[in-house]
Amino acid sequence: PDSEHISLKRFISDDVEAANIAAGIAMIDASKWGQVAVLGRTRAVIEKMHSALAKAGVNAVIAQRRDDF
Repeated sequence: PDSEHISLKRFISDDVEAANIAAGIAMIDASKWGQVAVLGRTRAVIEKMHSALAKAGVNAVIAQRRDDF
């Protein structure tokens, strides 16, 4: 279904973005959370997203590259 595909959304702020994405992920069956990835432009955006996921009750980890381009 379309709801299980990659999507692009725009929000008025990083806070609104994080809250809405976290709410959407929280609605997914918890057994599928491991199949979800959230990409961010900066570490700060990802940390805000991680916090929003925690507030929504979603277990999440931050993974990142360890090398430079």
